[in-house]
Amino acid sequence: MTVSPTTPTPAYLLRVGTVILESPDHHAVVTRAFGTRRIKVWCRYVWQRETEAQWLLGNFDRDALVEVVNSRPSRRPDED
Repeated sequence: MTVSPTTPTPAYLLRVGTVILESPDHHAVVTRAFGTRRIKVWCRYVWQRETEAQWLLGNFDRDALVEVVNSRPSRRPDED
């Protein structure tokens, strides 16, 4: 069974610690997400330390879809 590595998720559901796909090669961790009508999302790349500066990913409509990285694969790579 093949499952997509990401799940489109409304911006209003993003929480601190959620891993998102900023671009195909760049995973980012949500460090702040707040707002009611528009959700302002701040992140750090997964390889950055917590002491490094966070950056603004964007200011999204609450229902805008953001690609959230699935936390666990549906099967191990060695299972064929």
